[in-house]
Amino acid sequence: MFNEALGSVETSGNKKLIVTEKDREGIAVYGPYVEYEPGRYVVTFDISLHAYTPSYTDTIVAVVEVTAFLGNTVLAKSNVFASRLLAGKSIVNLGFSLMDRADLEFRVRTTGRASLRIDHDRIVRQLSESEADYSPLLDVGENPTDPFFLNHLSHLRGMYEHGASIRVDRSGTIASYSDISFYMKNIEDFQIANEVFVFNEYNFHSNRKCVAVDIGMNVGLTSLFMASIPIVKNVYSFEPFKVPYRRALENFSLNPSLSPKIKAYNCGLGGSNERPTVFSQEDFTIGTSVKGLAGGRSEEIDIRDASVELQKIVASAKHRNLDVVVKMDCEGSEFPIFDVLDKNDLVREVRVFLIEWHKWWSADRTQRDIVSYLTKNDFTIFDRTVASLISGQLYAVRMSA
Repeated sequence: MFNEALGSVETSGNKKLIVTEKDREGIAVYGPYVEYEPGRYVVTFDISLHAYTPSYTDTIVAVVEVTAFLGNTVLAKSNVFASRLLAGKSIVNLGFSLMDRADLEFRVRTTGRASLRIDHDRIVRQLSESEADYSPLLDVGENPTDPFFLNHLSHLRGMYEHGASIRVDRSGTIASYSDISFYMKNIEDFQIANEVFVFNEYNFHSNRKCVAVDIGMNVGLTSLFMASIPIVKNVYSFEPFKVPYRRALENFSLNPSLSPKIKAYNCGLGGSNERPTVFSQEDFTIGTSVKGLAGGRSEEIDIRDASVELQKIVASAKHRNLDVVVKMDCEGSEFPIFDVLDKNDLVREVRVFLIEWHKWWSADRTQRDIVSYLTKNDFTIFDRTVASLISGQLYAVRMSA
């Protein structure tokens, strides 16, 4: 059944379609309220874009749902993103389980952000006992064996519902947001992906071209995101630990259109040049500072004077009339970095700072130390720190020319 208040009904061959109008939100296709026996099923929806003006971020254009009891109980649902439809993925498969006999409805709710063509026919198939539970991440019949995929299916489903595409190849599980792809190999990858692609913590817009500096590159997701921003001409990325650095290079290889913009260095930045030997762990990289962990494997890391390295980048940017944007997430190193940048009068050479600060090393130092360096150099600061935490976020923009 169609809701003709949302658009017009058309016939294409033997198909009946509703073409919804943009800016009209509601349930476009509903019913059929047919009784089904208990079991496991998969229902297939066919949805395509009729007219759509891309926004600056991906957007949900529809939601598909399986409901019972006249729509009062939702058995399964999934978001439909514009990027998937733009890529030609018009088929949406949704698995669900039914515990008791019930009349079911398979409906499509449009958000009004695009004009859609929705096929009235929704094909329902009961899964056999030999078939695994169905996930919308997979095509029907697909049976991946990657252990990471199988062990983290619920987390990957969460990524999918926030706009990611998931695929599995011989090298492992690959997630993609729009045109950026990366391997998922570590539980910490979910946190990083959410910060970068769901919460947009490093998304910025300007009419001024720039270079970006990624201090604390980890596995390279922020570097790739910044490289995808049209006004960013180069990204200079610093990561002292070998495992995340190698993984970043692996992720860069999946993005040949973006990786030429990125220059990655297997070193960290700090207040001086040093080569400490510290402990690290392969599966614990987010919270590892240059002071290392309490245990793990021994690793010598390369720390370089931040003022020397940044001065090189600033000089090159000035020569090309480009601003400098610095993202800093380096587990406590932000304090010695700001100390040495201030000492060498380099704080004012940066246009924008995107900072996650950490009170790992000294209880006496907080974001107020960083704010003091920024305010005296004519920055306006947006402090998102929660008082009860030992870390927080700062965004700062220099106001003077």
